[in-house]
Amino acid sequence: MALKDNILDRAQKFMQKGAFDKALIEYRAACDVDPRDISIRLRIGDLYVKMNRKTEAIKEYTEVARANSQRGFYLKAIAVYKQVLKLDDSILEVHYKLAELYTKQRLIADAISSYSTIVKTFERKGKTSEVMELLKKMSEIDPENIGVRLKLADLYQKLSFEKDALAEYSVIFSKLVAQRQFDKA
Repeated sequence: MALKDNILDRAQKFMQKGAFDKALIEYRAACDVDPRDISIRLRIGDLYVKMNRKTEAIKEYTEVARANSQRGFYLKAIAVYKQVLKLDDSILEVHYKLAELYTKQRLIADAISSYSTIVKTFERKGKTSEVMELLKKMSEIDPENIGVRLKLADLYQKLSFEKDALAEYSVIFSKLVAQRQFDKA
Protein backbone atom coordinates (compact mmCIF):
# COMPACT_ATOMS: atom_id res chain seq x y z
CA MET A 1 0.00 0.00 0.00
CA ALA A 2 3.02 2.26 -0.37
CA LEU A 3 1.51 3.50 -3.62
CA LYS A 4 -1.70 4.55 -1.86
CA ASP A 5 0.26 6.26 0.91
CA ASN A 6 2.31 8.21 -1.64
CA ILE A 7 -0.83 9.29 -3.45
CA LEU A 8 -2.47 10.37 -0.18
CA ASP A 9 0.66 12.33 0.78
CA ARG A 10 0.54 14.19 -2.54
CA ALA A 11 -3.18 14.87 -2.05
CA GLN A 12 -2.53 16.26 1.42
CA LYS A 13 0.21 18.55 0.10
CA PHE A 14 -2.13 19.86 -2.59
CA MET A 15 -4.76 20.44 0.11
CA GLN A 16 -2.32 22.49 2.18
CA LYS A 17 -1.52 24.61 -0.86
CA GLY A 18 -5.22 25.12 -1.59
CA ALA A 19 -4.94 23.27 -4.90
CA PHE A 20 -8.23 21.46 -4.37
CA ASP A 21 -8.67 20.28 -7.98
CA LYS A 22 -5.27 18.57 -7.92
CA ALA A 23 -5.98 17.10 -4.47
CA LEU A 24 -9.25 15.71 -5.80
CA ILE A 25 -7.43 13.99 -8.66
CA GLU A 26 -5.02 12.40 -6.19
CA TYR A 27 -7.80 11.28 -3.84
CA ARG A 28 -9.64 9.72 -6.78
CA ALA A 29 -6.43 7.90 -7.75
CA ALA A 30 -6.05 6.62 -4.17
CA CYS A 31 -9.66 5.47 -4.29
CA ASP A 32 -8.90 3.54 -7.50
CA VAL A 33 -5.92 1.86 -5.81
CA ASP A 34 -7.97 0.84 -2.75
CA PRO A 35 -11.71 1.08 -3.44
CA ARG A 36 -12.59 -0.56 -0.11
CA ASP A 37 -11.02 2.26 1.92
CA ILE A 38 -14.10 4.39 2.50
CA SER A 39 -12.12 6.91 4.54
CA ILE A 40 -10.78 8.21 1.22
CA ARG A 41 -14.34 8.75 0.00
CA LEU A 42 -15.02 10.65 3.21
CA ARG A 43 -12.04 12.90 2.48
CA ILE A 44 -13.35 13.42 -1.04
CA GLY A 45 -16.69 14.46 0.43
CA ASP A 46 -14.93 16.89 2.77
CA LEU A 47 -12.99 18.27 -0.18
CA TYR A 48 -16.19 18.82 -2.15
CA VAL A 49 -17.57 20.77 0.80
CA LYS A 50 -14.47 23.00 0.77
CA MET A 51 -14.97 23.46 -2.96
CA ASN A 52 -18.62 24.41 -2.33
CA ARG A 53 -19.83 21.51 -4.44
CA LYS A 54 -22.66 20.32 -2.21
CA THR A 55 -24.25 17.86 -4.65
CA GLU A 56 -21.02 15.92 -5.10
CA ALA A 57 -20.30 16.06 -1.35
CA ILE A 58 -23.74 14.65 -0.57
CA LYS A 59 -23.18 11.84 -3.07
CA GLU A 60 -19.84 10.90 -1.52
CA TYR A 61 -21.08 11.17 2.07
CA THR A 62 -24.16 9.09 1.28
CA GLU A 63 -22.00 6.36 -0.20
CA VAL A 64 -19.69 6.41 2.84
CA ALA A 65 -22.66 6.22 5.22
CA ARG A 66 -24.19 3.35 3.24
CA ALA A 67 -20.90 1.44 3.29
CA ASN A 68 -20.47 2.00 7.03
CA SER A 69 -24.01 0.82 7.65
CA GLN A 70 -23.51 -2.32 5.56
CA ARG A 71 -20.36 -3.10 7.51
CA GLY A 72 -22.21 -2.71 10.82
CA PHE A 73 -20.56 0.59 11.76
CA TYR A 74 -23.88 2.21 12.61
CA LEU A 75 -22.52 5.09 14.68
CA LYS A 76 -20.11 6.05 11.91
CA ALA A 77 -22.95 5.90 9.41
CA ILE A 78 -25.08 8.10 11.66
CA ALA A 79 -22.28 10.67 11.90
CA VAL A 80 -21.88 10.82 8.12
CA TYR A 81 -25.63 11.04 7.49
CA LYS A 82 -25.69 13.97 9.90
CA GLN A 83 -23.06 15.66 7.72
CA VAL A 84 -25.37 15.19 4.75
CA LEU A 85 -28.22 16.83 6.63
CA LYS A 86 -25.99 19.82 7.45
CA LEU A 87 -25.66 20.31 3.71
CA ASP A 88 -29.32 19.65 2.90
CA ASP A 89 -31.80 18.75 5.62
CA SER A 90 -34.66 18.20 3.16
CA ILE A 91 -33.46 14.78 1.93
CA LEU A 92 -36.14 12.47 3.29
CA GLU A 93 -34.20 9.32 2.41
CA VAL A 94 -31.44 10.41 4.78
CA HIS A 95 -33.98 11.00 7.56
CA TYR A 96 -35.33 7.48 6.93
CA LYS A 97 -31.84 5.97 7.07
CA LEU A 98 -31.04 7.87 10.25
CA ALA A 99 -34.29 6.73 11.87
CA GLU A 100 -33.50 3.11 11.00
CA LEU A 101 -29.95 3.38 12.31
CA TYR A 102 -31.07 5.11 15.50
CA THR A 103 -33.57 2.30 16.02
CA LYS A 104 -30.84 -0.32 15.55
CA GLN A 105 -28.72 1.51 18.11
CA ARG A 106 -31.72 1.79 20.45
CA LEU A 107 -31.53 5.58 20.31
CA ILE A 108 -35.31 5.77 20.39
CA ALA A 109 -35.72 9.52 20.97
CA ASP A 110 -33.46 10.25 18.00
CA ALA A 111 -35.36 7.76 15.83
CA ILE A 112 -38.67 9.37 16.77
CA SER A 113 -37.21 12.79 15.98
CA SER A 114 -36.09 11.68 12.51
CA TYR A 115 -39.45 10.07 11.78
CA SER A 116 -41.21 13.22 13.04
CA THR A 117 -39.36 15.28 10.45
CA ILE A 118 -40.66 12.97 7.74
CA VAL A 119 -44.18 13.05 9.19
CA LYS A 120 -44.21 16.87 9.09
CA THR A 121 -43.10 16.84 5.45
CA PHE A 122 -45.77 14.31 4.51
CA GLU A 123 -48.41 16.29 6.40
CA ARG A 124 -47.52 19.42 4.41
CA LYS A 125 -47.81 17.39 1.20
CA GLY A 126 -51.14 15.86 2.24
CA LYS A 127 -49.80 12.30 2.22
CA THR A 128 -52.15 11.00 4.89
CA SER A 129 -51.59 7.26 4.38
CA GLU A 130 -47.81 7.73 4.63
CA VAL A 131 -48.28 9.77 7.80
CA MET A 132 -50.43 7.00 9.28
CA GLU A 133 -47.87 4.30 8.46
CA LEU A 134 -45.05 6.32 10.00
CA LEU A 135 -47.04 7.05 13.14
CA LYS A 136 -47.77 3.33 13.48
CA LYS A 137 -44.08 2.57 13.12
CA MET A 138 -43.20 5.27 15.65
CA SER A 139 -45.68 3.86 18.18
CA GLU A 140 -44.17 0.39 17.69
CA ILE A 141 -40.68 1.74 18.31
CA ASP A 142 -41.73 3.80 21.32
CA PRO A 143 -44.99 2.35 22.69
CA GLU A 144 -44.82 4.64 25.75
CA ASN A 145 -44.78 7.81 23.65
CA ILE A 146 -48.23 9.24 24.35
CA GLY A 147 -47.74 12.16 21.97
CA VAL A 148 -47.22 9.86 19.00
CA ARG A 149 -50.14 7.67 20.03
CA LEU A 150 -52.39 10.71 20.42
CA LYS A 151 -51.43 11.98 16.98
CA LEU A 152 -52.21 8.54 15.53
CA ALA A 153 -55.55 8.36 17.36
CA ASP A 154 -56.49 11.84 16.13
CA LEU A 155 -55.60 10.84 12.56
CA TYR A 156 -57.70 7.68 12.86
CA GLN A 157 -60.61 9.79 14.09
CA LYS A 158 -60.16 12.31 11.28
CA LEU A 159 -60.24 9.48 8.72
CA SER A 160 -63.32 7.95 10.36
CA PHE A 161 -61.54 4.81 11.57
CA GLU A 162 -63.60 4.88 14.76
CA LYS A 163 -62.58 1.45 16.10
CA ASP A 164 -58.88 2.17 15.61
CA ALA A 165 -59.24 5.64 17.13
CA LEU A 166 -61.09 4.29 20.17
CA ALA A 167 -58.54 1.52 20.67
CA GLU A 168 -55.69 4.02 20.55
CA TYR A 169 -57.47 6.49 22.85
CA SER A 170 -58.10 3.61 25.27
CA VAL A 171 -54.40 2.72 25.35
CA ILE A 172 -53.51 6.39 25.91
CA PHE A 173 -56.06 6.67 28.71
CA SER A 174 -54.70 3.53 30.42
CA LYS A 175 -51.12 4.78 30.20
CA LEU A 176 -52.02 8.18 31.61
CA VAL A 177 -53.96 6.60 34.49
CA ALA A 178 -51.03 4.25 35.19
CA GLN A 179 -48.76 7.31 35.31
CA ARG A 180 -51.25 8.97 37.66
CA GLN A 181 -51.79 11.83 35.21
CA PHE A 182 -55.50 12.00 35.85
CA ASP A 183 -55.90 15.55 34.57
CA LYS A 184 -54.54 14.58 31.14
CA ALA A 185 -56.49 11.32 31.14
